[in-house]
Amino acid sequence: MILHPIILIVLALATISDFRKKEVPNFLSFFLLFSAIGIRIMFFIFNPSLEAAFKPLFGLAFALPVAFVLYYLKQWGGADAKLFIALGIALGWSNERFSIVNFSLLLLVAGGVYGIAFLIYLAVKQRKKLNFRNELRKRKKQFAFAIFVTLIIVFLSFKFVYVLPFALLPVAAFFASVFGKKLDRLFVKQVKPEELVEGDWIAQKY
Repeated sequence: MILHPIILIVLALATISDFRKKEVPNFLSFFLLFSAIGIRIMFFIFNPSLEAAFKPLFGLAFALPVAFVLYYLKQWGGADAKLFIALGIALGWSNERFSIVNFSLLLLVAGGVYGIAFLIYLAVKQRKKLNFRNELRKRKKQFAFAIFVTLIIVFLSFKFVYVLPFALLPVAAFFASVFGKKLDRLFVKQVKPEELVEGDWIAQKY
């Protein structure tokens, strides 16, 4: 489909811009949005069918609330939300391999892997500044409790095998809490008002 190469080009440009400038240009979102609407209308004119009519509408119905929720939760900037809405129309919602639902699942997995890898990189790079050992010493009792719960789950797994996958959750939650509290400091920096971009959070108000 002609929309697929357009989507790939727009996503590639958006990714490059995000890495270089920490923002996605609005014109990319609008370009994909209007391209998707125009091509979908032309496709329906030359191939009129219920699928051609409702596929982009279902994609929009899925993408719109997801984009709004993530935007108002301050997880996405406005350009990110508009780009996802445009993708909803462009990909549509169907049983095909390339649909907005499958794209969202892949985005979730890829984002999770990238996020974890980036946090590990930051933790290793800034290990002296973060001083994880000192934080672990302060929370010995919490760590011991997490180990205790893990051992209980392992013990229960001898009788209820299905609980075994949850055995590492207490320890994982403990380390996530410790690392999250420390890593937050790395994302706070002083910038001039004119250097702020869409999606930045104000950590302190004056």
